[in-house]
Amino acid sequence: MTDERLRHLRRAAADDPAARIALLTARLRAGDLPEDRLRLAAHLGDPAAREVLGAAPPATSSIGRWVHGLAPWSADDGWPAWAAEAYARAAAAAAAAVLPCLERDPEQAAAAGRAVAAMDAWLACPCDAHARAVVAAGTPFEHVPAGPAALFAGRARRFAAGALARMCGVPLLEGPARASATEAATSAARATSIDVVRAAIRDALVPWALLAAEPPRRP
Repeated sequence: MTDERLRHLRRAAADDPAARIALLTARLRAGDLPEDRLRLAAHLGDPAAREVLGAAPPATSSIGRWVHGLAPWSADDGWPAWAAEAYARAAAAAAAAVLPCLERDPEQAAAAGRAVAAMDAWLACPCDAHARAVVAAGTPFEHVPAGPAALFAGRARRFAAGALARMCGVPLLEGPARASATEAATSAARATSIDVVRAAIRDALVPWALLAAEPPRRP
């Protein structure tokens, strides 16, 4: 396929589902889009990716199993090059989804905003300084009082804090943070809802998964 045809499909893809399918097909054939990243987008629920692969919609599963399955390889079989960043981004998206739960506590809301911003900075530049900033930003969420269990607002804040704490521990880990991302998403779903967290992770990861091929990096 010519560069001109690819440019045309890119322009049309934003508004035309058929053009988006054609674009992904062309990129896959040209080697611009690795198949495993297309499979990641399909797992996340992207309809065009599923159509290109001929994949059925994923079976309904718990939010934890869904996040766990972002990279369906085990450490023994070898992780895909993008697995570490995918799980880090999933944890970040899950944590960001809980920010509305903390709006009634200005101090905690501000701390949560700083933690999410620090994580975003680390994802953009995964250096030691940014990693330390994320870990430091997670301190307020490590030991949050249980609060009145009978009140939904207290329960939501408690689980929101858990999601943020899990996210802020990711830069300390070696290898893909599968467990931390899974636990962050599970806590976030308890603070908000499964649908909210699924949408947040899908919206954050699908565009990233379908970026042009580039050298892998560790987040």
